[in-house]
Amino acid sequence: LNDAHIGENGHGIVVGNLPAPIFPEAGAAPYPEVMLTAALAELRGMGIEKVFVNGDATSEARPAEVRRFAEIMNTFGAPERQWFVTRGNHDRPHKPDADSSAGYDEFPVLEGTEDHRDPFGVLLGRPRQELWVTQQGPVRVIGLDSSKLVESGGEISPGQFDALEQELQRDPNKPTVVLAHHPITSEAGWTNAAGPIFILNSADARRLQQLLNDAPGVFFAGAGHTHRAKRTRGDFGAGVDYLETGACKAYPGGYTLLHVYSGGYQVNFHRLSSEDALAWTARARWAMYGFEPEALLGELSDRNYVVNRVIA
Repeated sequence: LNDAHIGENGHGIVVGNLPAPIFPEAGAAPYPEVMLTAALAELRGMGIEKVFVNGDATSEARPAEVRRFAEIMNTFGAPERQWFVTRGNHDRPHKPDADSSAGYDEFPVLEGTEDHRDPFGVLLGRPRQELWVTQQGPVRVIGLDSSKLVESGGEISPGQFDALEQELQRDPNKPTVVLAHHPITSEAGWTNAAGPIFILNSADARRLQQLLNDAPGVFFAGAGHTHRAKRTRGDFGAGVDYLETGACKAYPGGYTLLHVYSGGYQVNFHRLSSEDALAWTARARWAMYGFEPEALLGELSDRNYVVNRVIA
């Protein structure tokens, strides 16, 4: 799942304070917490044992937001064992803001920055621009940090590229899933509402796609960020499946299951079904002047499909 946005209190803002955000009803619980808690409860009830949160875990990576995100996720299981997280643009290091500077003093200023501090990296053990790797059965999962220090677009540092290349070359044929918050294909750039500047920058996107194409075992690259369900074609090569998955925190409101078999894999997006999650999803769908369903739900074939290929 992706785009939990813990700490957010108004849904649907694209730039500045527009479009007018959708707020929950008076007295309602914070909707990001409602949605993330509902997702984890459903997954636990289905017997799912591992959850990957692909970026934008928080609204602005404030210390209280990071701690609350971890608190909710820990109800599912242990970090680095039952749940894993990549960093999104909302989780990047921030300058303490005037409205909620509480708790920042315990975090050091990042070298080479003007008062940027990184509660997300410190509290979750995810230093900026460092990848992580976990083995899930026969499948290797690699999580990338595609966030910039400023702005909403994405980048990959030279050091992280080197680490990724070394990891892939260690066993290029190992069945591998790669997760990064920002989409990386040109099609993703030209079809999302904010344009190419919103995704991974073009030079890094091409280099990343080349690395993935050069490792025959890489079969799936998952992204969030756009909040939509959208499957796109790579700029070259056909061995990797590029998928943006729908947001958890509001419409379309859910999570995506990746079922991996020896002869292929199956993708299924599930909308949350608890009463409080459905109520918020119905309210949130009117964001972006009512265009969210057209922009975010995607085609059925973007949300549910099967790929036949030898995985292991």
